[in-house]
Amino acid sequence: MPKCEICGRTVKKVWTCKYCGIHFCSRCGDTKRRICKLCLEKKENDKEFERDLVQEAQSLSFED
Repeated sequence: MPKCEICGRTVKKVWTCKYCGIHFCSRCGDTKRRICKLCLEKKENDKEFERDLVQEAQSLSFED
């Protein structure tokens, strides 16, 4: 039986993450998109970081 590399459980089936290649179970990622929860979290954090940068840039006033 395969083993999830994230939670360590022995499961019937694992999927391979298309971003990092880790093997994950249905509880540890999006099986339809083939993305593990670690990469999903990273993508969400990257979006938040990008939003923060945009907001910070918009709040700055540039005067000549």
